[in-house]
Amino acid sequence: MLWIVERIEGQIALCETEDGLLELPLGQLPAGTVPGSCLRVQDGVYFLDEEETNRRRKRNHAAAQALFRRRRANEPEQE
Repeated sequence: MLWIVERIEGQIALCETEDGLLELPLGQLPAGTVPGSCLRVQDGVYFLDEEETNRRRKRNHAAAQALFRRRRANEPEQE
């Protein structure tokens, strides 16, 4: 199962799952866990899925760039 860290509030990581939000103690998660990190659990141990995290970050960056390009193309010229 894939969990995505939506945000961190104090010592709690709020993770997006297929079933909604899940709160996990930050101390139980791997070092380097930040918002946007993708986590997997195996045998009760959480680990960062860095490949999935990077894939999602690249996809989101490309989508944001496309939006900015489209926005600039639609802006009227300034005199």
